[in-house]
Amino acid sequence: MLDNITGNLNLDNRIPIVHKYIHRKILERGSKLLKDIPADETRIERVCMRRFLSRYMVPIEIQNTFLKEMEHYGLIKIKNKRIIELIVK
Repeated sequence: MLDNITGNLNLDNRIPIVHKYIHRKILERGSKLLKDIPADETRIERVCMRRFLSRYMVPIEIQNTFLKEMEHYGLIKIKNKRIIELIVK
């Protein structure tokens, strides 16, 4: 029965819900920190991203790990130490 429910909801168990939620909020530009960035711009500075993650209660100690996990799941691409590129699915 659980298979039918998850099949109908079209859940992707590969990507954790927290990562998907943060990615969706970034794409929506739902924070004051990201409102200045145009909707079609996919590059965000790492400093701005870290402030955004702090606002959404991701502890400072694990932010780099969190960003690497997001890259592993194919939600972002870390270009260099300063620029993060969003991948729009």
